[in-house]
Amino acid sequence: MLQRVRQWLSWDETWQRPRPPIGRGDLLLVVLSFSLGWLNIESLLSYAGEPEGVHDPWVRSLVLASACLLLMFRRRHPLVVMVLLSAHFFLTSNYVPEVAYTLVYQLLPFLGVYSGVAWSRDRKAAVLTAVGLTLGLTVWLAWLFVVGRVLDTYAEFYTEANGLFSQNVGVIIAMTLSNFIYLVAAVLMGQVAWRQARDHAEAISQAETIRRQTVEIAEHAVLEERLRLARELHDVVAHHISVMGVQAAAARTVMSRDPELAGTALANVEQSSRDAVTQMRGLLGTLRSPRDQRTQASPSRDPEPTLAEVPALVEANRTPGFSVHYDLVETDGVDVEQVSLPVALTIYRTIQESLANVRRHSTARSARVVVRLGAEVAEVEVTDDGSPRPNTSGSGFGQTGIRERVGSLGGEVELGPRPGGGYRVRARLPRRADSIQADPVDVAGLAG
Repeated sequence: MLQRVRQWLSWDETWQRPRPPIGRGDLLLVVLSFSLGWLNIESLLSYAGEPEGVHDPWVRSLVLASACLLLMFRRRHPLVVMVLLSAHFFLTSNYVPEVAYTLVYQLLPFLGVYSGVAWSRDRKAAVLTAVGLTLGLTVWLAWLFVVGRVLDTYAEFYTEANGLFSQNVGVIIAMTLSNFIYLVAAVLMGQVAWRQARDHAEAISQAETIRRQTVEIAEHAVLEERLRLARELHDVVAHHISVMGVQAAAARTVMSRDPELAGTALANVEQSSRDAVTQMRGLLGTLRSPRDQRTQASPSRDPEPTLAEVPALVEANRTPGFSVHYDLVETDGVDVEQVSLPVALTIYRTIQESLANVRRHSTARSARVVVRLGAEVAEVEVTDDGSPRPNTSGSGFGQTGIRERVGSLGGEVELGPRPGGGYRVRARLPRRADSIQADPVDVAGLAG
């Protein structure tokens, strides 16, 4: 029980509510409070008359103004204002009662207690101050009842009493309830306001943390993808250059005795160089970044997968509850060995990412992979028979990577739900995006 009370009072809380500067709202509150308080005092004296000992108007105005001015500092110095307004109320009740008896003035110490609890930066000090005010209120009420002749004053004005209690008991209960209800309500409302401000600040902080982490994750994912593309660029360019060197050497060897065959070799060198430049532009466009990004990661030197490894990839994704069917369609005399390295790698990665998305984000029981190879176009299509699984939306980096890979080779991608149900990923790429495999010169024959 004690632990729950400490938790509700935020006794061990370290968060501090920021203190705003004094602004126009605070000045408006002072002016409004003074205007309404002055109107309340004068209207009370207008119908109740001026009892003996009433003070001059300028005294009443000065007392009210001093209390209202304290409200200006209620958020900057909450506990000080809380104590000063409570002391102000006690003194005014004893020496200027025509001001203390008005409703507007009685709301001022209420606002002081509320602001002290709501804006205090030290929760322990706020609780202890509220406890101190409660004890002070108890002592003040006891003094009024015993020494202050409050009971005699009520007896003079209200001679007839017919309630459940005697007149003295009724006065004590009524005054005690009204004062303590004011104090407790102000403390409770202030504590609720402080907790709401803390929760709001925590929500803003968490949202900022999530936003920052999202940006970092996105940047990290993009950097990893670019590093992977950089490794692929290195492998592709190195392969181009080595083939060009072999073809150039063969052309030089046979140039004197077979100019036509040497011309064919040189034409392949020319085409390979153009294809290499095209691929470099596409990949470098993907790698380009508005700011310099560097890493010390050591890239893997394992050979990149090709279409020959697709059956093993498909087999690895088969489970007892999930089947994958793979079809390879070869037309125009084109087989997997005649597909360039970048195109084959892109098809492999597209299949890999698509099947991973099906497993993570779909209720599908089966998927189908179709690779079609033609004279001009290589196409891969991955479909499934499921529907999106709730609460499994991904970051989108996988599909972005597919688009970047296919786009860098001059291809096009279609991703989205199928009309009959399920999801489809289809990519079409020019088979000659890297034509080093096309019509190679028989170097062994040239050497012979």
